[in-house]
Amino acid sequence: MFTFAATLPENKLSSLAMLLLPRYIKETNTKNDPNQLNNLIKKSCDVITWTPRPGATLDLGRMLKDPTDSKGIMEPPEGTKIYKDSWDFDPYLETLYSAVEDEIFLHSSWIKEYFTWAGFKNYNLVVRNVLKTATLMNVLPFAALSFAQMIETDEDFNPLPGGYDYLVDFLDLSFPKERPSREHPYEEIRSRVDVIRYVVKHGLLWDDLYIGFQTRLQRDPDIYHHL
Repeated sequence: MFTFAATLPENKLSSLAMLLLPRYIKETNTKNDPNQLNNLIKKSCDVITWTPRPGATLDLGRMLKDPTDSKGIMEPPEGTKIYKDSWDFDPYLETLYSAVEDEIFLHSSWIKEYFTWAGFKNYNLVVRNVLKTATLMNVLPFAALSFAQMIETDEDFNPLPGGYDYLVDFLDLSFPKERPSREHPYEEIRSRVDVIRYVVKHGLLWDDLYIGFQTRLQRDPDIYHHL
C-alpha cells in the first residue's frame, strides 16, 4: 500500500491546484496507514508484509528461501526523508500542453478518424464531448448510453473559445449536429483541452481523463453501466 503527498507550485494555474487538491477531499478521503495494515495482517495470519519506503530494500530471493532471513528486508536508515517538500510539475504540464497546438487538431476530421480508430460502435449511446482535451478509454464508463457530447474546456471546465464541441452517436458512429429524436441514453463529457488532446494524440485510455479530476460528466439517465 502506498501513500502519496503532493503540493502544486504556486506559479502554475491556481485554479488547477484548487481542482486537483480540493480541501474536502483531503479532509474526507482518508487513507489507511500501511503500518496499521501490516500489524493487522501479522496478528491474523503468518503472511509477511512489506511497505516500500525510500532507502528500504526487499531481497525476494532471500525471502523465498527463508522468510525469517533478517537480511531479506532492510529498512531505511533512521531519519531517512520520506516525502518531498516541493514538486516541479512543469515537465509534466509542458508534456500535456505540447499536444494542444498539434497540427492534427487544426482540422475537425480528426474526430471521425479518432472514434473510428477506437472502434466503439453499434451501441445505443450518444455522447457530447466538451473537450478541454481528452481521449477515448477502452471501456467507456457511459457504455449504457448511445449518444455523447464532447466539450473541450479551460481549467475551470468552461467551454474553450475555439475548442471542439461535438456530438457522437455510437449507434452508427455518426457525428450529428443535434441529438436524435429516438429514445437514447446521453452523456456530456467536459474535459480539459490539454489532457484530452494528449490522450487522443497518443491513443491512451480515457482513464487519464478521470485521474486528477480532468473531466466533468453528466448523464441522462444518471445510471452507471459497465459494458
